[in-house]
Amino acid sequence: MNNINLEISSSELKFSKEISISEALKIISYVLNLSDLDDVQIPKNHLKENQVSKPVIEAKIKRVSTFKKPARSELNPQIEKIALTGTISNEYPTFNKMVIGGDKILWVLLYLKTHGISGASLKDIEYVSLKLGQVIRSKFFTALNKRNIIDGKVANLNGLFVIQQRGEEYLKSLLK
Repeated sequence: MNNINLEISSSELKFSKEISISEALKIISYVLNLSDLDDVQIPKNHLKENQVSKPVIEAKIKRVSTFKKPARSELNPQIEKIALTGTISNEYPTFNKMVIGGDKILWVLLYLKTHGISGASLKDIEYVSLKLGQVIRSKFFTALNKRNIIDGKVANLNGLFVIQQRGEEYLKSLLK
C-alpha cells in the first residue's frame, strides 16, 4: 500500500507522520465536507496518540476572503464648481490662520457647509485644503480628526464628515 507523509504545523506544534493514502483521503474528505471551516479538529482515531505530543491537533482552515475594500470616493463635482477663498465670514478666522490640522478640517467642513455641501469625504477635504495652499494629507487625516470626533465637533455619517454645532462654535472662539 502507498503511504504519504502528513505534516501539520503551527507556532506551538510540528507534527509529521507517514499515513496511508486511504487515511489521508478520509481526513481530507472530513475537512472539505464541513460547513463551518473556522476550526477543524482532526479526530484522534486518524492519528496514534503515542506519536503526538499534544492530545488534539487543530488544523486551521482559512476561508478565502470575500471582503473588498470600499472604492475610494470620488471628488464631489459640486466642490470643483465652488470659487475657493480663504475666508468664510467675519465671524470665523481665515484658513491660513489655522495651525492645527484638526482645526483645518473643521474649517474646510464649515466652508463647504456655507456653500451648500453638508457632508464631505476625505478626498473632498484633501482637495479643498490643497487648493487653499495647506494640504491635509489623507494618510494623516484619521489622526488629525480623531479629537474632533471625540469632542463632538465632527460626525461621520456613511463615510461623509459633517461639522456639528460644537465645531462651529469652536471655530468662532478661535477668532477672539
